[in-house]
Amino acid sequence: MKLSNNLTIDNIYDSIVSRHPGIWGYDYEQKAFIRRVLEEGLDAKYIANPRLSQEQMICIYQGLKKDLDVSVYAKVSFSTDQMYLLRKALEEGYDVRPIAKVKFSYNQMKAFIRGLMLGIDVSKSEYFGDWWTAKKINETIDFEVKYREHKRLLKEIKRMTNV
Repeated sequence: MKLSNNLTIDNIYDSIVSRHPGIWGYDYEQKAFIRRVLEEGLDAKYIANPRLSQEQMICIYQGLKKDLDVSVYAKVSFSTDQMYLLRKALEEGYDVRPIAKVKFSYNQMKAFIRGLMLGIDVSKSEYFGDWWTAKKINETIDFEVKYREHKRLLKEIKRMTNV
């Protein structure tokens, strides 16, 4: 198969694999996976890192298959669980760029994504700080949800009394 830039899959594969020769290079499974990604016509640059685990490579591959912006989570420093969490949120249409930071733990990311799902703008500076625990983030989100509900009820009562 020739790609649009006249390079064959073999040429691209050899170029990727030769960048990391020797002991710090790819293992057999990683090489096979890179070839598979290339054969499927996907961009292998995000999985072309011998420091990625097989599970991380698969999570990135799943995002590539769904045409997601995997650059957001295709980082060796993210655990597989963090990658999965960010990928799922991207699939659901959420902008996770503000929370796709190494300084946030899996539980902090999960809390932020919960906030996004509830319509809370977690990119506001008051939610950010690596000292914020997931519990504190969830408490703040719960408070915001209750506050919004309270405001909605007050507005409804005011509307009913002005009739």
